[in-house]
Amino acid sequence: TKLRNTALVVGVVVYCGGDTRMIMNSRPAPVKISSLEYFTNNSMKMILVAQGCLALLSSICFWYNKWYFAGLWYIHLREDLWLPDIPAYWLTFFTLYSNLMPISLYPTTEFCNAMQSFFIRNDKKMVYQEHDFDNGVPFAARARSSNLCQELGQIKYLF
Repeated sequence: TKLRNTALVVGVVVYCGGDTRMIMNSRPAPVKISSLEYFTNNSMKMILVAQGCLALLSSICFWYNKWYFAGLWYIHLREDLWLPDIPAYWLTFFTLYSNLMPISLYPTTEFCNAMQSFFIRNDKKMVYQEHDFDNGVPFAARARSSNLCQELGQIKYLF
């Protein structure tokens, strides 16, 4: 709403509900993860669901064709499984398909972040040196967060 043709307004706010400072500050702080970590986590979840579905399909196909495998002399099927056939073979196939999950993805990402931070810290063009600042000692840029480089081009708020 807009107030027009009025020279002076006096008002008192008694209760604002969810807009009070105490209520707005009581919310939990937002999780600070980079967009690359968010994308990686969602990709891992999709791979895990695909791996589970593939293991389920494989265990059902194996259970359906079990009579064929029982007739082969070089395959010895176990009869002492603790679980029923489909869940037991699902766990087997889930373990066999575990190489779908790229286990080296996180260490590789962290190594790249560390190297980018190293390059930022050692960049000669990113050094501040003035005679009236810190007795003229050069002050190099510092990357204090490992995922700083991933968020450099993304601005949410400008004050």
